[in-house]
Amino acid sequence: MSFRLHSYHQVIKILWWLLRRCRYLWWGLLNRALPGRFRTIGGSVKFNGWVRFEKPNQNIRIGDRSMVGIGCYFCADQGGAIEIGRNVGINDYCYVASAYSITIEDDVRIGEFVSIRDFDHEFGRTDLPIHLQGLRGGPIRIGEGSWIGRGVMVTSGVTVGKGCVIGANAVVTRSLPDWSVAVGVPAKIISMRKEHGPTGTAD
Repeated sequence: MSFRLHSYHQVIKILWWLLRRCRYLWWGLLNRALPGRFRTIGGSVKFNGWVRFEKPNQNIRIGDRSMVGIGCYFCADQGGAIEIGRNVGINDYCYVASAYSITIEDDVRIGEFVSIRDFDHEFGRTDLPIHLQGLRGGPIRIGEGSWIGRGVMVTSGVTVGKGCVIGANAVVTRSLPDWSVAVGVPAKIISMRKEHGPTGTAD
């Protein structure tokens, strides 16, 4: 009985390993079958679970060694584009949607439940339902090495500079310069990080 139980566990482990490997093979086959048209996935990209890409033909690129958590949603519709750099960490249940362009540079860390959306609904007219009034917005860029806390919302047209830290649940409605530390609704700068040179000393 113990031998059979041990064998059963081994079979389960092997099947699970094959399933995980096939996931990466599937991405590779899709990238080769539809070059330049399908989303591009870099080397050693890790998906920690189910991730939703809204449509098959989207301009979405994920750089090498990046990680995407379970339950994340990506949509680049109506000419939008999502560019994710190398060594980026996007934690569980984040929402990234683009009608213009969203760029997340290298080494960015993004906490759970973050919303990054580069468009909003027009709502100026009262004689039409809001969903019939079109969209407005602008590109979003999140600078290299920034850290976006849990539950943050980054709105359209915003540039988050290099090395910024944004506290949990903040709503970023205006661009932030490099090395900013910002919190609140709307997000306001509370301090500036000191830039360090190659020797590790502050400039």
